[in-house]
Parts: sequence; structure tokens; C-alpha cells
Amino acid sequence: DDQLSQAWSSIVLAPEDAADGFTALFEAAVRRGGSSQGIEQAVRLAVELIRAKEVQIRPIEEALQALAGRLEELVQGNDNAWHLHSTLIRHLFPRTASTPWGLLRTGWNWNTWWKMIVAALDGADKFRAFDIVVHVLQLLQEKSGAVIRELQVWKEGNRSAKVLELLRGFGEMH
Repeated sequence: DDQLSQAWSSIVLAPEDAADGFTALFEAAVRRGGSSQGIEQAVRLAVELIRAKEVQIRPIEEALQALAGRLEELVQGNDNAWHLHSTLIRHLFPRTASTPWGLLRTGWNWNTWWKMIVAALDGADKFRAFDIVVHVLQLLQEKSGAVIRELQVWKEGNRSAKVLELLRGFGEMH
């Protein structure tokens, strides 16, 4: 969307300011009280800017990571503040043969998406990070209309085991 790209370019003048811009946007979105509308709009803006190639994924990852360490504070004002992370991560899931609705971007695949999740949740409360990953999985199942383990993209490269390992670590279930 050209209007979104122009608006973003007029606010964030340099690429190195993008992470700070997204951090401010995401924080404003979650501070809107109990409304999920702010979160949905912020996610939509971020995803549209990525699709339009106006921004890279890295600044969004950095913004999510910056907010991850403050989620418990943000949840005090909005119980669903952590949904920003899970909703955005779901929208950034890569396009594959079994997920044609996913994000198509050169070099963007399950492995780069997974690394982004791990980095984006670094600094979050472990139990909150657990909830975020589970919510991402639920959102992916809803979007695809199938159980995760039935999707080809999850059958490759021992991916389900990687998710379970991460969840065990977050849930302190070693």
C-alpha cells in the first residue's frame, strides 16, 4: 500500500531508525487498553511494510525483542499485550507449499523464521514466552485449517522437535 509506505517514510527517515520506530508503534498499540484493534493495526502496518519491501524483518525482530523484556509491565495495562508478539510472528510465517498464505520474501524460510522467534522472545519471562509460542501454533493451525503436525512444512528437518525443545526450556520441563 503506497500510502502506508509514504507515511512510514515520512516518520522513519533512515533505515537505522526502523527498530525504534517499530518499538514505539508496538508499545503504543499495546497501551491502548483492552482493545485488540491497536495490536491488529500495528501488525497489519508492519506486515504491509515488509511485503512492500519498505523495511527488513530485522528491525521488527529487534522491536519485538525490546518489548519482550517489558511484557510483564505492559500486561499490567493490557492483559493481551503479549498477543502482539504471537500475532506478528504468525503473520511472518513463511510461504510454503502447505502454507500458501505465508510471507513470501527472498531468503525467508522456516529456519530464518524460527531464528527470529528465538531472538524476538529473548528477554521475555519464560512462562510468557511459552504462552506466546503456544498461541503462535494455535494461530497457525487456525489459519491453515489443519493440525500443525499434518502440515508438510512441520514434518521437515525435525521442526516439531525444535518447537518442543524450546517449549520445554521455557516451561522449565527438562
